[in-house]
Amino acid sequence: VLSGRDTFVGSMFGCLGAGSLPGPVLLTGVKTDRRAVLLIGCMIGGGSTIALYGQSSSLPLSMLILFVSGIVGPAIFINFAQALLQLNTERPMMGRVMSMYGLSFAASVPVGQLQGGILMKLIGPQATKCASSWMRSCATAAQADDGATGRCAPSVSSAGAGTFSNSVVM
Repeated sequence: VLSGRDTFVGSMFGCLGAGSLPGPVLLTGVKTDRRAVLLIGCMIGGGSTIALYGQSSSLPLSMLILFVSGIVGPAIFINFAQALLQLNTERPMMGRVMSMYGLSFAASVPVGQLQGGILMKLIGPQATKCASSWMRSCATAAQADDGATGRCAPSVSSAGAGTFSNSVVM
């Protein structure tokens, strides 16, 4: 990895994990009614930092990028996604919705690994990391419904699970 020994892989994952700690802590101080915009920003920012990591050829720079990615990426997304689902789900549907969320979240890992493995064989590891990250950012931006006003919120009800609604301000 980056012309280094295998021991650097653990250190780089550690940098991502270390960045995941201050992200949610910093988020507790943010008072906003535009949480959905912040969530979308974190998804795009997280994807962009991983794309930068894919282009990095320096170990210290890669570790710094992974630390920043940890701040704006996974921890905030996981906390926000669960909170948005729970706040916008009718009480009788809560168990079903959260079960499906957990199942789809867990199922996405092997699907992503399959996609990454296929791409890596075709275009190489650096290009795969960049392509996957930019696809994540673009998909997030494309799914943002009225993201400029911050009124994008997943709404789950017995009438239609998983729809986006402009009626709920997060």
